[in-house]
Amino acid sequence: MSVDELKQFLVGLPAALDYIVPSGVNHNVFRALYYCATNKGQCLSTILPSVPLPEIEKIQLQGLNFAFSLSDENKLFYRNSRRSASNASHYSHPRGKVCARSFRSKEPVYRCEECGFDNTCVLCFHCFNKDDHKGHNVTMYISEGNSGGVCDCGDPEAFVKELNCKCQMSQNNNDDNPMDLSAMESSLRETITVCLDYILDVLNYSVHALPFIHDNINKEGSKLTSAMLSDYSSLPKKAYGNAEDINSNDLWYLILWNDERHDFPQAQEAIILASGVSEEKAHKIATQINESGRGILREAKDPRNLVKSQKLAETEGLVATIISARDYMRDVIVGSILAWLADLSQFANNPTFSDMTRTILSDLLLAKGHQFAKPMPVSFFDTFSVNVERKAFENGLLLDNGEIVNGGLTKVKDDFEITHMERASHFVLEHKSSLDHGNIANSRFQYLLLFQIRMSKPMRELLPSVIIPPLIAELHKKVVCSQQFIEIYPSLITTLALSDREEDLNILSDISSQLFTCPKTVKSILRSGQVGNVIGPVSQLIEEHHSKWNFRTGYPNFIYIEDSSPERKFKSITKAVKWGIHDIGHLADKELASDSLYVFYERDTLVMLLLFLRNFQGYWPIKRKKGDHVEHEVFDFMVHLEYSIPVLNIAKSVATRSVDIALVNKAIALIVAFLELRKFDVNRDPNFRVSNDMVSFVNPINSFLSYMIQYQQPEFPRYIGEDRFWRISEISLRSIVLGSQVKVGLWIRNGNSVSRQASLYFDAILSDLTYLRDLHLNQVNLMTGDPTWALYNLLGAWELLDWYYGNDTHSTTVYQDRFNTISEKFIVFLYNMITDRSAFSRTSPEERRLANAGKAIAYALCDEPKSYSFLKSSIDSDISELPEFDDVLLEYTDYQAPSGLVDAGLYRLKPEIFEKLDPLSIFLDPSKFQVVTESLVKSIAKGKGVKEESVVLEPVFTETDIPFVKRDIGKFAKTKDFAKLIYKYLQVALDTSDETYLPQLLHLIHAILKDDENLNGPNYLNENFINIPIADLLLTIVESTMSKYVVNKADFLVDQFVVKDSRIIDNLIDCFGEEFMTSYKRKKTSLFETEAGKKKRLAEERKNKVMKKFAKRREKFLDKNKEFGQDSHIGTNDGSHGEHVSLRTCVLCGEEESSHSIFGILASVTDAATLWKIPVDDLHTDLAFRSWDSQSTMKAGQIYGKGYSGFSEDDSAFSKSRVMAQVFSTCGHGMHYDCYIRDSPGSQHYACPLCHNLQDIFVPTFLPPADGGGFSQAEIVRSELYSKYNKITSSVGLYKSKKIIESFVSDKYYGDKNFDVYGKILSEQLFHHTSDTRYLVGINNNEKFFNHIMKVNVLIADTIRMNEIASRLSGEKSLSNFLGQISGSVKTLIKTLIQCRAVMYECRSNSHLLGTSYDLQFEVNSFWNSDNLLDGIFNEVVTLFFQTDESITTLARLGLTKLVTIATFALIKRLNDPIHGENFKSYLISTPLELNSQTSDALVILLGNVVLDSGSDIDSNNKQLLVSIYCSLERLLLPYLRQMVILVDLLTSKNFGENTHESLPEFNNLESEVLKQTRIDSADALCHVLNLPTLDQIVASIAFEGNDLDYNVFDVVLSAKIPKYINSGILTLQYPAVVKLIELPEDYTSCITETYSDKRGYDRIICLSCGDLLKSTRFAFHMSECCSHTNVFFLPRLNVLRICTHIGHNRISIEIPAPYLTAHGEVKKKRVNGKATLNTYRYQYLNKLWLDQGLYGFVTRNLFGTRQSLDDLNIDVGRNDDAEDFYDDSDQLDDEVFGEVNSFIW
Repeated sequence: MSVDELKQFLVGLPAALDYIVPSGVNHNVFRALYYCATNKGQCLSTILPSVPLPEIEKIQLQGLNFAFSLSDENKLFYRNSRRSASNASHYSHPRGKVCARSFRSKEPVYRCEECGFDNTCVLCFHCFNKDDHKGHNVTMYISEGNSGGVCDCGDPEAFVKELNCKCQMSQNNNDDNPMDLSAMESSLRETITVCLDYILDVLNYSVHALPFIHDNINKEGSKLTSAMLSDYSSLPKKAYGNAEDINSNDLWYLILWNDERHDFPQAQEAIILASGVSEEKAHKIATQINESGRGILREAKDPRNLVKSQKLAETEGLVATIISARDYMRDVIVGSILAWLADLSQFANNPTFSDMTRTILSDLLLAKGHQFAKPMPVSFFDTFSVNVERKAFENGLLLDNGEIVNGGLTKVKDDFEITHMERASHFVLEHKSSLDHGNIANSRFQYLLLFQIRMSKPMRELLPSVIIPPLIAELHKKVVCSQQFIEIYPSLITTLALSDREEDLNILSDISSQLFTCPKTVKSILRSGQVGNVIGPVSQLIEEHHSKWNFRTGYPNFIYIEDSSPERKFKSITKAVKWGIHDIGHLADKELASDSLYVFYERDTLVMLLLFLRNFQGYWPIKRKKGDHVEHEVFDFMVHLEYSIPVLNIAKSVATRSVDIALVNKAIALIVAFLELRKFDVNRDPNFRVSNDMVSFVNPINSFLSYMIQYQQPEFPRYIGEDRFWRISEISLRSIVLGSQVKVGLWIRNGNSVSRQASLYFDAILSDLTYLRDLHLNQVNLMTGDPTWALYNLLGAWELLDWYYGNDTHSTTVYQDRFNTISEKFIVFLYNMITDRSAFSRTSPEERRLANAGKAIAYALCDEPKSYSFLKSSIDSDISELPEFDDVLLEYTDYQAPSGLVDAGLYRLKPEIFEKLDPLSIFLDPSKFQVVTESLVKSIAKGKGVKEESVVLEPVFTETDIPFVKRDIGKFAKTKDFAKLIYKYLQVALDTSDETYLPQLLHLIHAILKDDENLNGPNYLNENFINIPIADLLLTIVESTMSKYVVNKADFLVDQFVVKDSRIIDNLIDCFGEEFMTSYKRKKTSLFETEAGKKKRLAEERKNKVMKKFAKRREKFLDKNKEFGQDSHIGTNDGSHGEHVSLRTCVLCGEEESSHSIFGILASVTDAATLWKIPVDDLHTDLAFRSWDSQSTMKAGQIYGKGYSGFSEDDSAFSKSRVMAQVFSTCGHGMHYDCYIRDSPGSQHYACPLCHNLQDIFVPTFLPPADGGGFSQAEIVRSELYSKYNKITSSVGLYKSKKIIESFVSDKYYGDKNFDVYGKILSEQLFHHTSDTRYLVGINNNEKFFNHIMKVNVLIADTIRMNEIASRLSGEKSLSNFLGQISGSVKTLIKTLIQCRAVMYECRSNSHLLGTSYDLQFEVNSFWNSDNLLDGIFNEVVTLFFQTDESITTLARLGLTKLVTIATFALIKRLNDPIHGENFKSYLISTPLELNSQTSDALVILLGNVVLDSGSDIDSNNKQLLVSIYCSLERLLLPYLRQMVILVDLLTSKNFGENTHESLPEFNNLESEVLKQTRIDSADALCHVLNLPTLDQIVASIAFEGNDLDYNVFDVVLSAKIPKYINSGILTLQYPAVVKLIELPEDYTSCITETYSDKRGYDRIICLSCGDLLKSTRFAFHMSECCSHTNVFFLPRLNVLRICTHIGHNRISIEIPAPYLTAHGEVKKKRVNGKATLNTYRYQYLNKLWLDQGLYGFVTRNLFGTRQSLDDLNIDVGRNDDAEDFYDDSDQLDDEVFGEVNSFIW
């Protein structure tokens, strides 16, 4: 390829297109570049195989002399190259090199906690190989495509182990035989070289919008004009193949540039002013500018004619420039070249080509000493009266020789002295000489970074894709890149702050995120001595543009800058400062820098670090507001989250890393010397008052020093000395006092912001960085100088000195009525100064960390258990992020697993830990002292088995092994003045009877005594405590009426005083008198008794214990044998129900229920989707006959279990009935009907006032008879009235309803009313939910009433069925204990419905019901002779129970026989099905069971009769088949028999109110009887308890015609009913196994790695009912085909369950956490560490709620907790079901919601 040809093409393109920019520029440029790069098209087909061969031949023939296209539409090169660059199916990257693929919008991005070096290490969906991460904690998020992030695959620094890249594996052996592209390597390199050089040469003169140029060009007196600059910028012939760069001298444009400082209205106004266009046109232009970064406002032949319009456009501070059409066109060409280079660097279609491109690009970008074709001369700026070099530095301009200006303060001056640091940074630092060219590489990479602010928006968006992937693909080049980046960092951060209009597009953050998070590059930067290139310029920016000099402190203080001018330049400065702090934080990171942090201890770096930190030393000072309260609340406390935390963490990271002690000592000396520069007058600021002067919470240099002293353990004398250290500690002390004053409300007029700042200062977020540091420095100060003076200094700082001296009373101090609360804070401060010595521990860092972790955990949990995340958030991050944190946690706590749908696991402190805790520990909030004390006392008393009164909490010292610390740290508290202070405090507390600070003061006294014991022995008592009568006041407290804790503690302290020194007794006698002390001694026998007296006392105590134990045993005996302890007449029954039945109370009025006022329970009618049928041929057909413990639907290779597929009705005779049925559910809470009407006037839906479940029906209930009611055994088992099937079904009962009422309703209701008053309520409530059902046509009142009562029958039956199905969930265990799973509230509901159903018929003559006493005989006959078929035999039996006078046993037997007949027929028909028969045969139960001969013979006869009628065939000689049919038949009977057991138990059990029901003994013993069976799934025990024949007996009875009823039912059903209803679904079999939601994988990672196997996999949810994988927007449509009323969907990406249900016709949804929890019982959420697994208990509970309709209550309870009506919520219930999925852009969607009415519950 001829390089000159390409240069000529690029130079000549603008003129060739007449300087008009067509949309086809991209195509033209792409074609030319591909032609040249592929060696004149010779290798074009290799890299772009989609381009047709004739087209390639044409390209080769035409070369660069092709006809230019005016449009990109349908153009081969642009389209095909873009497609090839992003082709997902072919993407790969070379082995051993970093993928570095930029993440595109909506692409999945993967992060593995175990494999990644940190959370920033991620993989694209091409590289992510799920096999690498089995069992790991993998998370996935969706890229927004604008973060600049790239895939880290192949980077050895990013992952802790080597990964197997998926895209490389998919290439098979292609890497072993890479494509030979050597023929085009040279041409590719030459082409890219020309491209890069062209870009830089053009951008070198694209300076019009730079602030320095823009402010001076075309100005009066300036020789720099647009025309002159444009003409001079023509590319020189010599450098561009003798091509003449002809300017468009007669075509000039006025360009308006985009920025981040103006909004659309401002831009539109400027456009209208400058161009005169309409508002609509102006809006279009503004939109184009927003998208493309600039737009043409006007054209002119002479640039001078555009100057006036330019000024108009810039009225609001916008930037407009005048450039020639040629120059504009060149910028467009640069954009096309960048787009081509971006495609090349991420070329997906050919890995070899992509690798070659990246290698060439990286080589060319990093090559040193780039030369421009025509450097810009400095002479342009001769007429500017400014520092040109400084302005060039701020604007990214180059000097004469085209080299980069280094104007940043990056090194300490050679003549540095410590006193220089009192002045501005430029007196301390200087920039490296710009003449020293060796400091900067002057590479293309550096120039591109510097020129980025000259580019238009699309170019800037492309730039990261061009330069980042090539430069980070290889580690050694990444290091070189980091060195070149750090060389020009001062220029980059400065131009970002001062010259960038679009700071959000600045590439600085993208580059530093790649380079400053890599350990290799961070260490390289530190060791190269260039860390000053970051710290110095950032500090300089803050000092010069983001701070205000504080002359009181002598420091520049960081401030918020807000520029009210339209330009709003502060945004870019603030962004630069924030990112600069962020970068310094990375360079100072212990994990990244590790053993290179010693650099920060070297003098020059330390000086620069101190200059950086001093910007925040005492910053954000506040002054107490007096008078009026602050008018407007501000939220400036956020400054600490934005700035204080990162700055303080930098100080902490540097100071806590172990380095050579010699460096440490020098560093501390320098820091102390610097801090001592702060001006204090000789009297130590006597007039300074925290309550009156400016004070700050944050002093990072103090914190820096504190950390260094604590962690580096230098020699003490080197940094403290007489009368020196107080200058440092005083500043820290003021911050402590400030926080305390704010906490007690002294600064209340300053508003909420100051209060929040104080909270941050003391709380876990900042306390270790601030408060604990300040406390530590004050402890250091205490050990220097005079202890008495130290005390006075403390009192003075706390503004209590005048009170101490007696100049003020406690009520006339500055605190006034807050004296007690500030004293509480002061005492706690003193206590912690003495007891907490952890900062002086000489143990190893590892031991200190673990000890602190244990304490932090213990104190965080001492008041209440907490979840793992909440616990970690309440602890300092350094502790919570320890690798050993979880081990320490287990050592100190017991774990309590979650027990509900949305709760979390809790950690509870072990009982033995409580004794080791101190309620005044520095780890605790002092305001929680009372709560913590009570908790500790209670826990210790419980653990020791003693009374709480006997527990006295001991002060806990955090000990140190430094002798002089032990000796001196508490010295100030042993002085006479301190004893006086204690006395004064005790006296004030007694005088005011105020205990506010008294518990803390007593604990402080206890600590001082204990400290003296440790130093001087157990019998030592400070002489000052004897001379000053402290004990007198303590005893006064003992004799007072103060709180129990205070009295006990004071009593303990008096004992201690007395034991330690006998002179105390004399003092007490002098104070209280001899008589009082004699009495006192008698009470204190343990202190004063003789040895003999002690023995006598102990003997008496033992005797009393024995008698007490005997009394307790006697009490227990009498309780169990009341006849020995009570008279016979006591407790006799007078027959009133009140002594048997517990009366419920109305949840609204609180009054008890009675027969005089209508009472009822709230219920709801919902559609249950759990009444499954056996499918024709499906996995669930097989499971129907499997063991209930073998119900897994998870097959090999599946991630999720298979869902039930029978929700939709099909055409098969075996699966006609739908699985949906209306059922009742209830919360069980009752109320008076009048209260209900008053509280819900006319409302269709009503939220229960107690539990907030939404209900839609009031069901009147009746008190049971006095004895609890229920059918007698005789009524249950009485003989049948008829023995013919048709006779029974056509009969109408005469007395059944009356009998039900007598058995279930108290006789209190009998009388004149005769239940008539209930007719209206029953019609309004129950009929509302039965009006849409048609069992008969309903043309007259009789049929309508019949339909109503039939629907109630079915509702009762289906409710029982639903609850029975729900009871199967526990597998085979459920075969025996199912009756116990029916809750009391469910029993109450069904019994209430039975009452109502009986009353409805018995009182049918009521005008609101039927209105006549007609018995409905005709309607009954019509129904049983109609084509209507009820769903299931059980529903028929329940209907017949209410319809006829037959006993329930007779009807149950009829149903059993009918079911045996139908089931046998259905089994034979299925076995003979030509399509599914063989499969069905394999499904039947296979068992070694042997049938007895009678049963076997009977079964053969039965099958023969059925075969004869069915027209089918069966091999009756196949014994195994007979056994399979028998066992399968028995399995099909189980649901019916279990449902009958529930019904009969309800009919016979006693009702004692409050949901308490007592079953008959035979039902109570049913569980044990089932367990006794040889086969637990046998039906025999159920048949026995129901007084029914077993399957053996019923088969024999049918076969041998042993019972008239059995045979008649069999004959009628077989010969008449089955033929009649065979097409209506009579052969449909109820599903006899476990009904449940689909199975989920154990490992949450599987949900992520398997569900999202393709790029758009994130747009999927899983229906947990049927298992379908759906597009997330289609869930509503899916519900209409699946579970239409209530359904559950799983969104794996967010680990969220969407629960959808209906209120009436309105669909509502809420979201709750999915059941994937971490090991700590917490929901797995985005960026939450820890592997998540399926919590089986929670999922089982979800299943249970789904089965028994509890989900409806759960959803409505959470949505309507405030008891609003649906109309009150003003919610949108009409959303388009097929709306576009708003999850498409959703990395931010953790808290977004789905559906129409939606809520999110965590």
